[in-house]
Amino acid sequence: SLYPRAFPLVRYELGDVLEGVERDGHSVYAFERIKGRNNDFLHLDDDTPIHSEGITHAIKFSNEITSYQIRYTKEKIYTIYIKSSKKLLDEDFKAIRTRLSQVDKRLEDINIKQVD
Repeated sequence: SLYPRAFPLVRYELGDVLEGVERDGHSVYAFERIKGRNNDFLHLDDDTPIHSEGITHAIKFSNEITSYQIRYTKEKIYTIYIKSSKKLLDEDFKAIRTRLSQVDKRLEDINIKQVD
């Protein structure tokens, strides 16, 4: 562009989840903090970014798996929590790990827990 434009003082990405939002119609003009993203990256031990969609495709291959969440600690220890309409068997966890290893071999050993 050949002319200056206004831009936000805080840069954010589409998909950011905000807390304490103040709106004017459809526009957000202030917020308290960014809680996270609904579509984020995992960063492995060497900071290799893994897009969350790669994880989604590895987990959501079964119609019984209704949702999942990935949580991590400051030490970058990841745990995948899976909600399913049935009790997952060892073969189900093995299939998830096989698919995760296709995304990155190091994901094969990630913690996976089924939750209610």
